[in-house]
Amino acid sequence: DEAEDFILPYGKTSYIKLRKDAESKFKGSLFVEFALQEDCDKFLKLENVKFGETSEPLIITSRNDYFKSKSLSQKTEKNEKREAQLGGSRPAAIPDTLEYEKGRVIKIPGLVGKETSREAIKDLFEGNGLDWVTYNKGDVEAFVRFGSEALSILEKVKIDGKFVLSEIELDAAVIEGDEEELYYKTAAQEKADFRNRKKRRPHQDGGRGRGNKRYRRY
Repeated sequence: DEAEDFILPYGKTSYIKLRKDAESKFKGSLFVEFALQEDCDKFLKLENVKFGETSEPLIITSRNDYFKSKSLSQKTEKNEKREAQLGGSRPAAIPDTLEYEKGRVIKIPGLVGKETSREAIKDLFEGNGLDWVTYNKGDVEAFVRFGSEALSILEKVKIDGKFVLSEIELDAAVIEGDEEELYYKTAAQEKADFRNRKKRRPHQDGGRGRGNKRYRRY
């Protein structure tokens, strides 16, 4: 069809799906899976690609970045609805542009079905200025943020040039560009959500447990 003819010059595909609404009307976007990773990588780097001479340039993004952006959007919308139902004020919006130190976050992909944990990641990078680990059991990937330049830390923990976590050899790399910006926007949104929940949470006995002893959750 027309979509296949459009994509064909950019490489062989194994899957094309037009996104449609509940009434089967085309939503103006589609998913494309290339047969070769190198064709996919080349396509993601293209700029000013148009579907027809009169169309606007297409927004091209990887599957992972698309679902991350969609998840962040849905989470923001959900929180706004919750605030409206509770009669509270609208949470502060996350600015489009954030200031952050570049080159300080390592991404560890390919964790589906792998036996590892957040604690194992923390142990691996212990003593290297670790700031935060974003990972829960079952996640497909992990993000590790440091207080200094991450590339040298990544090279430091490698064994014979290989990155090994929980006795599993994995590909790890320092994120940059749009992926790095998305990471910090997601982190800022989650931090804002946490603060909003904390503000709404009622105080329970002044933060004391049985025997009038203070307690703290870990």
